Parts: sequence; C-alpha cells; structure tokens
Amino acid sequence: ALFGNIRIPAALFAGASAGAAFAMPLTQGDGLKLGFVKRIYALLMMSALSCQLLAIIVATLSMGTIAVSAESRKAACLADYIEEYFDLSWVTARWNFLAGIFSFVVGMGIRAWLVVTCPIFGNAALGIIASSTILAVGFVEDNERARRGDG
Repeated sequence: ALFGNIRIPAALFAGASAGAAFAMPLTQGDGLKLGFVKRIYALLMMSALSCQLLAIIVATLSMGTIAVSAESRKAACLADYIEEYFDLSWVTARWNFLAGIFSFVVGMGIRAWLVVTCPIFGNAALGIIASSTILAVGFVEDNERARRGDG
C-alpha cells in the first residue's frame, strides 16, 4: 500500500511534467534573461519527469517483490517490514517523488511568473505557489518527526 501511494501520484506528475517540459519553447527573440529562465524551467520539468519515473519504477518493482515474497518475510508491523527489507527502495521512491514534486512546483512558479503578464498577478501567483510549497515541506517534516517518534 505504501509504494502504491507513491506510484499513482508520481504517474500523474510525470505526465504533467512531460507535457509541461516543452510548453515554453525558446525563440530567437528571447533575450538573455528570458532565455535563461526558459532553460531553467525546461530543466526543472525534465528533472521532475526523471524523478517521478524513477519513483514509479522503484515503487512498481518493490510492490512486485513484496507480492511474491510476503510469506517468507515477517515483521511486527509494516514500518518494521519496510525498514528491514525495503529501506533503500522506500527512501529512493519517496525522495524522488518529493524531489520531483518540488521541481514541478518551482517550475510552475517560474511559468506563472513569466506567463501572467500583469506583475501584480504574476507575483501573486508566484507567492501562492511558494507558500503552498513551504506548507507542504512543513507537513513532510512533521510527518517524518511523527514517524520517528520525536514529537
């Protein structure tokens, strides 16, 4: 179940990243600053796509291994099972999922800032995306703290 919770959203973000990666093509009329920002945007979207694909692959392979070896491997609880037998897979899938989302969100913030021509609304869109990202990072950190039993 845990790897499925990563695999399905990662597939959605991978599809969105793949389409968004080529949404802002470079043109001859782009100045140095705009061309640089567009390149950073494309790099972020490609990074998001790569991270999400890796999360999907690791989660899928781990789910397959769990399905065929669940009878021979026992643990007191699911967290102990993952930690004992799939620690690297879990860390890899989760880290790449979160890194992919972060790349995607930063890229979308850049795109909103560039595409929305009104500076007030462009900055507002960027601010909304930034505050949502900070809140999400807070939830991830809180979840990790609770998982470790630190508070």
